[in-house]
Formats: sequence, C-alpha cells, structure tokens
Amino acid sequence: TYYRLKAVTKTGGIFYSRFIVVSDNKKGIRLFPTSVINNVLYLANDISLVKANLIFADLTGKIVFSYKLNNVASRQTTSIVLPSSLAKGLYIVKLEESGRMIRAEKIFVQ
Repeated sequence: TYYRLKAVTKTGGIFYSRFIVVSDNKKGIRLFPTSVINNVLYLANDISLVKANLIFADLTGKIVFSYKLNNVASRQTTSIVLPSSLAKGLYIVKLEESGRMIRAEKIFVQ
C-alpha cells in the first residue's frame, strides 16, 4: 500500500510528502491463544526465524519476560511455556528479530 501526506500551511499553501510504502509485516506469524489459560502460548510461523526474541511487557512498557527463539524453521508451531510467576493480566507481546519488530499482539494471561 502506498501513502503520502497532504500538508496545509497557515497561509493556505498545500504540499505533499513523498510516497511511502507500508507493508504488512504481520504476514506469516501468529501468536495464539490471545487469552492464555494454562501458561502456554503458541507461535505459528510461515517464515524462518534465525535469532528472534519474544518480549512480554506490561502496560507501562516494563519488560517482564523474554523468550529466545533460535533457528525456528518455517511452517512450524512452537509452544512457549510462560513462567508461573507471571502475574495475571494484559501484556503486549513483541516478536523481534535482529532488533526489528516483526509482530506485536495483546495477550491476556488468566
């Protein structure tokens, strides 16, 4: 998808930004379930992950848990056992590879 911004100055002048391409980086990665009951989260991926991190942050942005994924083949489902010390509540889970965010999801731990 292509986008550009239209800016209107205080004097009524109009100018446009350059075009940018926005792609869906979420393709091929799925975290489930979004409501975790038995402290097990699943990651299904259609792309291979060489050195990735699954980072759990609370709603203040504080990182409370991190899980390393190394050499995960494509078309594989990985189970991630969450620590029992992880408090019940809502978390932002980010999947990063090489410092680049691939996917972010909201997960509720019950």
